[in-house]
Formats: sequence, structure tokens, C-alpha cells
Amino acid sequence: MVSGRAIVITVRVTYLPGKAAIFYPGGLDNALKFLLADLTSLSLPHPEASNVLILSTGVLDLYWETTERSILHHTLVGKIASPSKDWLQILTGQLIQKMVYKEELDKTLKDIIFTQLNSTNCNHVSLKRRGRPSLSASSAKVAEFSPSSEPTAQPSSVSVYPQNLSSTEDATSQRLTESAVEMEPGLEAPLSHDGANLLPLSQCSPKADLSANDAPSHAEEMLPSHTGICVSRPDSVSTPPPAKRVYREQEITQLMQELEHLNREVTSLAAKRAEIRERLKDAGATDIPLCDSSVEDFACRIRLRALEVEIEIERQKRIEYELVLEDIRRECKFPFIVPSLLDAFVEVSKLTNAAVKH
Repeated sequence: MVSGRAIVITVRVTYLPGKAAIFYPGGLDNALKFLLADLTSLSLPHPEASNVLILSTGVLDLYWETTERSILHHTLVGKIASPSKDWLQILTGQLIQKMVYKEELDKTLKDIIFTQLNSTNCNHVSLKRRGRPSLSASSAKVAEFSPSSEPTAQPSSVSVYPQNLSSTEDATSQRLTESAVEMEPGLEAPLSHDGANLLPLSQCSPKADLSANDAPSHAEEMLPSHTGICVSRPDSVSTPPPAKRVYREQEITQLMQELEHLNREVTSLAAKRAEIRERLKDAGATDIPLCDSSVEDFACRIRLRALEVEIEIERQKRIEYELVLEDIRRECKFPFIVPSLLDAFVEVSKLTNAAVKH
């Protein structure tokens, strides 16, 4: 397979609240095994541990460095950009709300910085590798991608050449100058690239060196625009919404057990962290990391919910006991007869006895 340009692929995974508490900032070691298990069930490749970043609770960024038209590139695009119905059901079953796919050129290969050019040695060009840029939503175009749509970016390149070259320059200097600045697909040459910025190398001066130091800004202006593909649970008519899915009782029981297990684990970890913080305070440590308020709030909500359930159970029991006690009291009361009724009963008895004798 023919390899293309070097690219950086980012997949942002957002979990639903039932599973998001596992993935919190600072807890990558414990959450990595759950992430890899989910990727395995989705038939997606595993990134390196250093290329996994937890942005916030339940939101992760996964990075891959590869080339266009590679096997890894085709696998990620094929799975996420054109998901099947079974794959989407697995996505929902893993409590994943959505997966966002983005790709951009690897800027570490494109940041060319010009250094001082002197008249005796005009062949000196240095390359500076920079760190991988942040792949935020503000630096990339994100579009909703349905199973029928396809990426439309086509690779092409345009080179910018100097207009006037001195006849005394050698062929090596000319080749370096012609390939010094390369534009990526879909970009036009900036208006600031006039003849003054493309002087022959033989006419380089200290003043030209100062303008050459500004070349990184022009190179950054010529960086390619990014294309992104966002895949979430589909709202199309052909695929029913996950909310309308009919779960079997066994699946519901399994999910409830898993949620209960996660709640107990989170509560246990929160208690263990509080104990460790107290021990650090007793030891006189000063630089104690701050606790994540979202995790603390989640643990408090779990304990509060458990207490509410216990209170509701006790309230129902109290109502039942009060009803039983009321029945017992009613049965234990002494019987009573109204005096006027007693006289009537006596008269009826006398009349009955007289009638029997006659």
C-alpha cells in the first residue's frame, strides 16, 4: 500500500454518566484497562499509553501518528466514519455516548525555520521540529458524518519559487531555495510574499536576515486546514435511536450489577484517597495535589442516594408497622353495650319467653 503524508489522528471518546466516573484526570492507570477492553470490543487498534489523555471526567483523547492511506488510517476511517449497525449497538452497549474522529498533517515535519543566510554559504537551511499541537475543536473543522458520506480532501501541493536567481549561484543552492517553502492542499500564496521577500540568495543582507526570522510566521500561515469527522449515535430513520431499544431483563440486571460494582469501587477509591491525604498531612507534606471536585461530588451523590434508599425503606416499614399496631389496638378494646339497647333486649327476651309458654 502506498504511504502518503504524515498525519496525526485524534479520536475523542465521550462516555455516558454510568461509566464516565471511571475516567477522571489523574486516574489513567486504573482506567486504561477499561479503555483497552472497550477498544477491543469495537475492533479498534490500541494507542500507546503515552498517547491517551483524559481531558475531563468521561472525556478522553486518543492519538495515533501514521501516514495517509496506511492500514491504521483505513481501519479508523472505516470503523468510525462508516459504522455498521452492529458496531453502533456495541458502542451503545459500552456506555459510549459518541466518538469524534479528527485528522491533520503532522506539523513536526512542516515547521521549516530559516536561519542566517550569508553570501559565501547560501546553502544553510535548518529544520526545527516542534511538539505536536493541540487538536482542539477550535483548530479543526468538525462535520457530522453519516454512513453515506465520504471525505472529499484530495492531496496536492504547490511550490513557491523565487523570481530572480543570480547566475552565479550553483545548482545545489537553487534546489534548496525552490524546495524551502511548500504549500499544502487548498491554500493560496499569502499576499505578503512579494518580490522583496524572494530576493536572490546572492543579495542577502543583515536586514534580509531579520525578515528571514519572521519566516516561521509565514510557514504557520501556510499550514493546512484540518478536516474532521464526528460520529455519534445516528439519528437516521433507518437505525432506531438507542433510547428505543428494548432491553431484556437479563441485560438490565447485568447493567445494574455493573453500575453497582462501579459505584462501590469509586466509593472505595474515594475513601482510600481521603485516608492517604490525611496521612500526608500528618507527615507534614505541603504539596498535596488537589482533589477532583467532580469525583468527590460523584462519591457524595452515591452515598446520598444510598442513604435516601435506606430512608425510603424504613419509611415503608414504619407505615406497615403502624397499620398492624392499629389493628391490634382495635382488637384489644373491651366490648361495650349502650344502656338503652340493653333494656330493649330485655323486653324482647321477656316477650319471647311468654310466647313460648303459651
